[in-house]
Amino acid sequence: MTTALGTLVALPAGALAQSQPAAAGGAVSLSIPPQPLSQALMQFSRSTGVQLFFNADLVRGLQSPGAQGTFSRTEALSRLLANSGLSYRFTNATTVTITGPGSRSLATTGDADGATVLDVIDVTGGWNAASGSGFQGTPDWVYEVPESVSVISREAIQTHPARSARDLFASVPGVFTSGDNNQNTGINVNIRGLQDQGRVVTMIDGARQNFQRSGHGSTGYTFVDSALLREIDVDKSVNAGVGGAANLAGSVNFRTIIADDIIKPGQQWGVEIDATTGTNEFDFAGMASAAVRVSDNVSVLAGFSQKKIGAYAIGQNGDLGWHSAGWDLLGVDRPMFMGSSAASALFKAEMKPTDDMSLDLSWLGYRTEFSQGDAALRNDEWIRNQTATATLGWNPASALIDAKARFWFNDTTNDEFRPARNAQIPDVSTGYQLTSFGGSLDNTSTFALPAGALSLNYGLEGFRDVGSTTAEGQGIDDDPNMALWFTGANPSGTRDVWSGFGNATFEHDWLTVSGGMRYQHYRLAGTSTVFLNPYTETVVTETEVRICRAIPAGIVALRTTNPTAYQNWYNNAISNGYTFYPDDTFCSSPHIHTETEEVTRFPTEQVDVDLSGQAWTPTATVAVEPWKGLQVFAKYSDGFRPPTIMEAMLGGSHSGAYGPGFAPNPALEPEEAKTYEVGLNIAKDGIFTATDTFRAKAVAFRRDVENYIALGNIDLVAGNDTIEYAAYVNLDGTTKMKGFELEANYDLGPFYVGASYTRLLTDWAKTYTYNGETYNTEQYVIFVPPETKYTLDAGIRLFDRRLTFGGRMTYVGVADGNWGYLDSLVGTYQTESYTVYDLYGSLAVTDDARLRFAVNNLTDLAYVPALGVSSLPAPGRTATVSLNLRF
Repeated sequence: MTTALGTLVALPAGALAQSQPAAAGGAVSLSIPPQPLSQALMQFSRSTGVQLFFNADLVRGLQSPGAQGTFSRTEALSRLLANSGLSYRFTNATTVTITGPGSRSLATTGDADGATVLDVIDVTGGWNAASGSGFQGTPDWVYEVPESVSVISREAIQTHPARSARDLFASVPGVFTSGDNNQNTGINVNIRGLQDQGRVVTMIDGARQNFQRSGHGSTGYTFVDSALLREIDVDKSVNAGVGGAANLAGSVNFRTIIADDIIKPGQQWGVEIDATTGTNEFDFAGMASAAVRVSDNVSVLAGFSQKKIGAYAIGQNGDLGWHSAGWDLLGVDRPMFMGSSAASALFKAEMKPTDDMSLDLSWLGYRTEFSQGDAALRNDEWIRNQTATATLGWNPASALIDAKARFWFNDTTNDEFRPARNAQIPDVSTGYQLTSFGGSLDNTSTFALPAGALSLNYGLEGFRDVGSTTAEGQGIDDDPNMALWFTGANPSGTRDVWSGFGNATFEHDWLTVSGGMRYQHYRLAGTSTVFLNPYTETVVTETEVRICRAIPAGIVALRTTNPTAYQNWYNNAISNGYTFYPDDTFCSSPHIHTETEEVTRFPTEQVDVDLSGQAWTPTATVAVEPWKGLQVFAKYSDGFRPPTIMEAMLGGSHSGAYGPGFAPNPALEPEEAKTYEVGLNIAKDGIFTATDTFRAKAVAFRRDVENYIALGNIDLVAGNDTIEYAAYVNLDGTTKMKGFELEANYDLGPFYVGASYTRLLTDWAKTYTYNGETYNTEQYVIFVPPETKYTLDAGIRLFDRRLTFGGRMTYVGVADGNWGYLDSLVGTYQTESYTVYDLYGSLAVTDDARLRFAVNNLTDLAYVPALGVSSLPAPGRTATVSLNLRF
């Protein structure tokens, strides 16, 4: 779970300046006050661009005298580490490894500078590491942060090949992914029972992924390929800094690979190739990336991935009652439309224009094709997702300035072709698009106080969502109102969110105290089109009619004003060879024929929507470290989520229906949440042997949500009538979530064992009040989270860690809940308990080639995954093999 850095050199502090690379000795101006050593090293790294690798336990509880003035990098590090007993070495011009006095030495050998050569040791990465000693390779910083945070490491991503990135969340405590529409390649994350409508802020490299599409199940999707990810950060509460705006339940940040993930230490360029294939329609998943360090201050990266999977077979052991889906009657042995193809491209540039400035640029493109539906209906989908980010950092030689300006852009487009359902619902092509862009500006100022260190982080954050939905087809050309079936539930409009925040953190030895406050303001604007009450009117048609006679006179002249009778008489005359003269002499005077018809009209009306609001949301944390490696903490945070464009501007009607359907709610309020957490972190090394490690994080929590937004019925004055519509409403009372989460890992070296555990209890409010009357909500939650989930993961390493064998067991409890009158609504989404076994392993063929294998669902169990539906069971037994090459 750690990263082997190879042979290291530890130098006495007085001799350090004599043996460093030339680039490491460039002069820098620093203003690092006396403070905890961990803070001082972080400030040094930000100021110089030098990446530091060290075990967190080495610096925990140590103080640094600081470094103020102009120094070489070696001199600055010597001052910062003075009297700490720690040593360091530049492994290349921008990377430093810090080691402790307890490192094992080889026989007394040295070099001209008096260096001591150390044996190969394993050190865990710092704050930028993508893997570490924790559960399934979680980096060590997770077990130092006093809040509920989990990380899916790069090690876990590569060890367990996934059909979809959603599969990677299976072992994360407190986290699920919605499986109600697994035909869609998008990811919908559920944290502690909350999901959809932006309740969980989902990001790629800090850029929000706010795409929403209405349907009978999940509405929020994020599209990303796991092959280009270095880690996934999951924060289960709200933070006081960047990313905390419009955040109710926490956040998920998909972080893509960087140049240092591809370039080996000491090299200027690197290439990584990864290819996976397998059984059960796991056709192919591949990635190729290359990075080059153009200079000490510039590196660039390019990556490409491609995936193609088919419709898998479900497990053969167990009874799903699949008859309810109807597909078994068709002789189908697998869920329909589970195949897809996808491709991604990533470009990054990391630069330091000056010693005190940094600039990072990134672009990620994703494209996928798939179909969704059932045995009777099929929709073809094409999705394009583009995400761009830019981060400008400024960290001059001042403890008062460590500033970052971030800008991001995301555009997600879902094009869909719906074939004709019947004569009333013809072919239609729809386009669902959401464009989001925003940014932040924040700064951190650090002060050295007699009692400890005080840091202040403050700044601004904001973003805009622009939603647009189109519908085209011959039926819509003939009847424009038909477009409202497809666009009304996915309306067009804009949403703006602006936020200002500040947070103060005081740190001294065993105590950390922080508190923050955020001001948030939002506005939603747009136009919704609603159907009014249909009405019937009488349509009068007047037609001028002349009755003419035929010649010769053998035909009796017809005198009638009835057009039908005349037409019959006329046709008979023509068939007998008679000629009609146009001369009015033989025609009657004009008559006006009148016909009446009853016609039903479906009028519409445009409703302007303009919602706005504001809120103050505080956070507070207290952490105590009574013993080195043990931290106890408590955290309180307020969450705040304004309505989305979909919720605020709902309109139109259900497909195939005319008349009053959906409408916006002018009284809709934002959701608010209060989250309480109590937890502990454990990070201990050398428990039974000199090299073993133990990492654990345990958190008990409670979350109370007010104004939960759900579907109900409201009355609106529309046209000349008061009409009932389905609309989003705020539920009465409190929606509650509480539970306990644990993740832990013990690593002996040749053997490791880890576990995660989730206990989650949820209780949703069930009523809403409108115009003074209380009603049961029509539909508010269809995703029933299981109360219990746990994972056990263990393995062995052989032949100097070149060969690894591991196994994983995942148990998910029953998801039924006590829903009373809503049983008929949520019944489809209730799942039974199941236990899944997986095997995995890897072999380092050479230092540059690694072969991995995995067998998922080893027992070929037939089951429906949590938050899933009976018509989409999970895949049966699937074996994969992967080859990873690095140059």
